[in-house]
Amino acid sequence: SPLQPPTLPVAMPSQLACALLVVPCLLQPVAAIFGRFPPRGQAPLFEPPRPVRENCSEQFFEQTLDHFGRASAGQSFAQRYFLCHAAAWAPGDPIFLYLGNEADVELYLNATGLMWEWAPQFNAKLVFVEHRYFGKSVPPQSASESKNWPFLTTDQALGDYTAFAMALRKTILQAPTSPVVGFGGSH
Repeated sequence: SPLQPPTLPVAMPSQLACALLVVPCLLQPVAAIFGRFPPRGQAPLFEPPRPVRENCSEQFFEQTLDHFGRASAGQSFAQRYFLCHAAAWAPGDPIFLYLGNEADVELYLNATGLMWEWAPQFNAKLVFVEHRYFGKSVPPQSASESKNWPFLTTDQALGDYTAFAMALRKTILQAPTSPVVGFGGSH
């Protein structure tokens, strides 16, 4: 007979019910992930180039301070990003874009093994862009903004990433047909 979803007692809390249904679904992917790790004492399946920082160049993009028109027009700041060297990348090939978390983006150059692992397989260029107000991507603040940081919002950060991805394809890498694949966390 086909498998039927379990029936839950009426008195069971909904959080526990969700956990009972979700946990079995997670076991198969977790087992697949752990199956990728080599046995103890063997070399890992993939190592990114070391040191990673030396394989990337630090650059800055002139980013709009306010993507939604609340600030006076023309205000901008220097948003830091890293272009990492790809042996055979050419315009039209994929761009793997790491969308910085709320920290210095340089911390993530060494902590994104999946990007480094997949890049050669997809012939992808790796790019890491920093989140506004973190690391070296700090907009100038007026005296009235010093306490509430009105432009430190999820919407503004996502606007940054959209504008940067468009500029990355159009002018920075001159690769208008390259697909951009986003990686990251938080937002």
